[in-house]
Amino acid sequence: MNAPVDLAYPKQLPDDLKLLLTQQKVPVDDPLIALLAWHWLRTNESRDEIKDNAVQLKSILDECREAIQNDRLKLETALDARLKSLGEWTDTLKFLNGHLEKLSEVLKEKPLGISQQIQTELAQPIAEGVKSTKQLAANVGGLVNDVDKSRKRLHRSHLITAFLSGYATAALIISWTFSHFFLH
Repeated sequence: MNAPVDLAYPKQLPDDLKLLLTQQKVPVDDPLIALLAWHWLRTNESRDEIKDNAVQLKSILDECREAIQNDRLKLETALDARLKSLGEWTDTLKFLNGHLEKLSEVLKEKPLGISQQIQTELAQPIAEGVKSTKQLAANVGGLVNDVDKSRKRLHRSHLITAFLSGYATAALIISWTFSHFFLH
């Protein structure tokens, strides 16, 4: 039943439309019944399509909702980690602020006393450090001279060794040549 002509026969009408026509006491030979039946059928078909589309829409929305929930969980995890880091930074800043306030109070009470205390406590170690640095520089200067002399001596001994090994090799070759020449 896809065309109005097919619906012209009252026995082929959908059951719900037959019930409606009998309750309204519409004559069976009324020409508008076919058009009404065809419209009724099209409405039922569109209702099925709407149901199918609603099911598809619901599945798509479920997938989107699941993706949104996953993204929300990821975002919450990242925000929780950031909040934890911010809490730790806040505690560290409070700790440092407390120490800085104490230091500021101490400096306000005895600004000259602290600088004099630093100078007296550090003057001797600094002087000893300068003295040991000068001694170390002198020692290193002597070591550099010794190393330079040793390097020159080693270079000279390498040259002498090369000359003597060449001289000995030449002497052996010449003596071998003469012995070979005179023996044959």
